[in-house]
Amino acid sequence: QALRTMELPPVEIVWGKDDYRIEVEGEWWATMFWETILMNIVNETYFRELAHRAGRTTEELWAEGTRRLMKKIEILRTRPHLTFSPFGLRRGFMVRWSRYSEGILCAELPTQVVGISNVRSAMENDKRPSGTCAHEMLMVYAGLFGETDDGLRNAPIRLTGEWFDDYGPEWSVAIPDTFGSETFLDDMPVRLVDGIVAWKIDSGDPYERGEALKSFFERWGVNPMKKRAVFSDGLDVTSMIGLYDRFHGRIGVAEGPGTSTSNDVGFIPVSIVVKASHVLRNGIWVPLVKLSDNLEKASGPPEEIERYVRVFEYRNTDRVECTY
Repeated sequence: QALRTMELPPVEIVWGKDDYRIEVEGEWWATMFWETILMNIVNETYFRELAHRAGRTTEELWAEGTRRLMKKIEILRTRPHLTFSPFGLRRGFMVRWSRYSEGILCAELPTQVVGISNVRSAMENDKRPSGTCAHEMLMVYAGLFGETDDGLRNAPIRLTGEWFDDYGPEWSVAIPDTFGSETFLDDMPVRLVDGIVAWKIDSGDPYERGEALKSFFERWGVNPMKKRAVFSDGLDVTSMIGLYDRFHGRIGVAEGPGTSTSNDVGFIPVSIVVKASHVLRNGIWVPLVKLSDNLEKASGPPEEIERYVRVFEYRNTDRVECTY
């Protein structure tokens, strides 16, 4: 009923000298629906302007995108057992293009495309809606329950456990990297190690993180082939095949290519995200933090980042430029 009657909170655009911010304030469950809408608006507007400056028409970009997509499909056919779910809902060249490209992928690779993150597109193509939980959920829990160091340290496991209790094994995804994968895995209770099937790898070197996840299950006496490592960070055809070849038969593998399928039309995609920035805790606005396994993705005030690094015993030193 709430979804039937909800209204999206108002959006405020704050212009700076060289940039601008788009901000939304309201109840979290309602504000989060703006994420995909705003990112699609910004992306489509941005690429329209790029096309205009380059003197190229939408039809020309569409044709170039189709040519590139068909080339990817030819390569993916060489690995017929490689399955994946397009995750390009947020950073598409155009909304219409994303739906069109997903339709082509489903038609040309019907057994390899096993799901789509866009629920509407999944329905249209008779595929399972397939996404993952967002880092934002763990960030919000950390803000709400992180008044003490113990509350902060326990927040990611608390959220993961409550989600698992509500939705069960098949609709649960563990996201280890929000505040550093090593600590998240160290803190996991046995019931979640045994119960959760899908484990997202969304930052850091994917080969190293995949090997670490496989070793983690082996230490617990769990067969890695009964779990899924969900690779989803900046995947392109080359990395998809590389990860498949490395891990096939050693751990369950799921892949979620995003921008490389939804926004490859000849221009360099822009790296943008929408994140919760503050939560209201005891009447005070508390800033939120994300660390990830790539320090270039870290967000939040420096003093809060320092606290999170200390509380979560953060050990990662990787820094890789965020391309998209």
